Amino acid sequence: HNPIETTYQMVVTLTAIVSITAIGGALADRLVVTGEELLRVEASRVSLIALYEDVLRSIPAALVTYTAEGLVDGANPFAALFLDLEPVEMLGRPAHEVLPFIPRVALDGDAGSSSGDARLKTSYREIPVAYHVAPLYSHDGSRRGGIVVVEDRSHEEGLRHAVETSERFAQLGHLAAGLAHEI
Repeated sequence: HNPIETTYQMVVTLTAIVSITAIGGALADRLVVTGEELLRVEASRVSLIALYEDVLRSIPAALVTYTAEGLVDGANPFAALFLDLEPVEMLGRPAHEVLPFIPRVALDGDAGSSSGDARLKTSYREIPVAYHVAPLYSHDGSRRGGIVVVEDRSHEEGLRHAVETSERFAQLGHLAAGLAHEI
């Protein structure tokens, strides 16, 4: 073997080893950065999920979602309290069974948004409610089902009843005053 050729091969091999080591180091550095970014994204995703759960838990109205097939697939804790049903009793059941006070046509997959007033009958009381039904869309724009929000209107009905009673008493007072004036 020629010593110049051997030296040349050693320099080429050494250059290749140094180059591969440099590339490997750069890739390792890039992998560390990518791993740190992935951890930040995952922490952000977990935080966002926790926020959504907090929001759903905090809404003072019953919130029920159902699939395109009409089966309940989600409900917030207030819905369980308000509808007098355990969450496991709602999941997988037809929405019209869980929400019998809402007209079936409003829950139909072809129906758009609708709202109305109804009376919710539970095992221990009857509650005036307002309901709102709307289509629920997935991130790609396809319809995945529907969402229902049910609000308790007991307070408003109580106020309306109090106003009506006050108006009746006021009319009686005017009548009594008119009679007293005539006497």
